[in-house]
Amino acid sequence: SRHDISDEKWAIIGPMLAKAGTETRGRKRKDDRLIFNAILWIMKTGAPWRDLHPEFGPWNTVHKRFLEWARLEVWNDILRMLSINADPEAIIIDATFIKLHQHGTGAKGAFNQKVGRSKGGLTTKVHAVVDAVSYTHLRAHETSQD
Repeated sequence: SRHDISDEKWAIIGPMLAKAGTETRGRKRKDDRLIFNAILWIMKTGAPWRDLHPEFGPWNTVHKRFLEWARLEVWNDILRMLSINADPEAIIIDATFIKLHQHGTGAKGAFNQKVGRSKGGLTTKVHAVVDAVSYTHLRAHETSQD
């Protein structure tokens, strides 16, 4: 699938996810790479969790793993690892506001969401920083798949 992580990037990220999956109770864990690709698909398409393609397995399994990795701060570790080789000469910054529904905060077990009140209602701001190599790779991947 065009949403799947490359072998090169998986070689870096895979061991970080395997380290987080040390739980031994219950069923055998689904493949971390399959779950990671499912999360990438959700993030790229913006689809609700329940609309996840069946090829990735049950949506609630993917969602639980996403939350588990967030709780263990695996996402922060991945971003730190990938930023080590960033090219500081060519950094691209982008940001956007996300508006939340009035019931979008305060869910049971939710982690600190950094949501504030503004004239437009409940909002949060998301920032993205990429270097030229990452941006070029992403753009080439997108245009080759279109």
